[in-house]
Amino acid sequence: MKTANARLGRHTRGDDHHDTWASRWTITPPTLRDAAVTLAAVLLAFAAFDDITTDPATTFTFEWLGLAACGMWLVIVSWRLFRSEHRWLGSVSVVALVAAVGAGSSIRPGTGPFQFEYLATIAGLLWFLGLVVILAGQAWRRADRHAA
Repeated sequence: MKTANARLGRHTRGDDHHDTWASRWTITPPTLRDAAVTLAAVLLAFAAFDDITTDPATTFTFEWLGLAACGMWLVIVSWRLFRSEHRWLGSVSVVALVAAVGAGSSIRPGTGPFQFEYLATIAGLLWFLGLVVILAGQAWRRADRHAA
């Protein structure tokens, strides 16, 4: 009979109470939590860009910090997808993130909705919004398979 760690795919040194370094960094399949956090990151990023483009303030420190946090989460999700069985989704996510960050870094107050920077940033956010749907669908299918 397999131990709990063996069933979860964890490798141990013979002691089920101590995980190895490698087991703590095991790439897990996308979960509903990943989809929810990604949705929150996309909505927060959209709100921050909206604030930057429409607010007459002169500094946007809070917004840029929020965008950095969102970007870090999207890097994590992209990396996890790339390292798992979803290399294509991970690769496209990295490209979309790099394009959105590159274009988004040049957005300033008054950037119009039909300028390249704005459109490229929105396209990246839309990709990740679509990714939320894909991640949620995979999580639901995985839950249905385990329930059956």
